[in-house]
Amino acid sequence: MLIYFIRHGETNFNKEKRYQGSLDIPLSEEGKKKLCRADFEAEEVYVSTLKRSFETAEILFPGAKKIRVQGLNEMNFGAFEGRTADEMENDPAYRKWVEDYCESRCPGGESREEFNERVQKAVLDIVSRERDKEQIVILAHGGTIMAALERFGNPKRSFYDWLPGNGSGFVFSYDPKEPLETMRLIDEVAYADSFVEMKI
Repeated sequence: MLIYFIRHGETNFNKEKRYQGSLDIPLSEEGKKKLCRADFEAEEVYVSTLKRSFETAEILFPGAKKIRVQGLNEMNFGAFEGRTADEMENDPAYRKWVEDYCESRCPGGESREEFNERVQKAVLDIVSRERDKEQIVILAHGGTIMAALERFGNPKRSFYDWLPGNGSGFVFSYDPKEPLETMRLIDEVAYADSFVEMKI
């Protein structure tokens, strides 16, 4: 089985380096133009419930059924959403969160542990349902991919080392008879002209 993890295309918030999180920000017009159709077909694509994920799937896989999964949504950054790090440099709550290595709960949002648990459960549920398929496509968010691959991805990397660029991602080989933690990275994919290659 092949499992694809692909990040949505660029939004204005991405370009402005704003925390998007749970905000339902659509792709920018420039972001849409940068994307191209995927080089393979998919009958189904698992997406988050947020527009930027769905809109990207429509461009990459126009004929596929889009299955929305709440658990694939980006981390909820609470009071930090819609703002940049520079705008919050004197915000005590933001400074404390950064000093906690961005792992504590955001005011009004999630902690990294809560986010990781939500995402990992959603991915496990998807893979469990699709064990008889030859491929699974998950098209979601940078944080979602990092949370999933920090636990399940091989070779082992830290959370931040799994961040793909907009419109790009990773392909894994997986034997459904084995635990998901055994899946192995075999390739990278890019469906946007802003892709920067990472080292496998």
